[in-house]
Amino acid sequence: MRLTAYIALGANLGDPVTTVRAAFAALREMGGATLIASSSLYRTAPVGLRQQPDFINAVAALAETEEGLGKLDEAEALAGRVLTRQADHANGNLVMGLVLMQRGRYAEARDAFAKTAAAQPNLPKAFYQLSLAHARLGDEANADKYQQLYRESQRRMEERVNEIRTQTGMPGKGGMSK
Repeated sequence: MRLTAYIALGANLGDPVTTVRAAFAALREMGGATLIASSSLYRTAPVGLRQQPDFINAVAALAETEEGLGKLDEAEALAGRVLTRQADHANGNLVMGLVLMQRGRYAEARDAFAKTAAAQPNLPKAFYQLSLAHARLGDEANADKYQQLYRESQRRMEERVNEIRTQTGMPGKGGMSK
């Protein structure tokens, strides 16, 4: 699977045309992705503060290169070494499952995520990833089941965080405090 990302570029200080063109050049040289398309340059008026120069804007489209897939090979090799020593290692199975999902090997990913959930039954992301793997395999009943287990696990984790906040006197409830 080749991923494509779209990036908005813009500048309004100094020589904005040169700045945006330099951004396109930097994107062409970036490793792990290839610049596959670039828009024309567009001049737009500033929004908000009016006492500034017009912007020069553009859009770039980047696609993942084979170089990016090398990182998957590296992650798979590292997880494989961990799993050779300890087959039920939760994080090793989680990483392996994520790599296998990226490679489209959903049944193997499902099995790795199941091992993660068995090793760490309070880890919400294991259930979430299991739901995604089952959905990719067309198994909606199990996708729904693991989505529900994810929600329950997430709720329990939030309750535990709130208990700790109460016990320690930390402010906030159910999220980031200011």
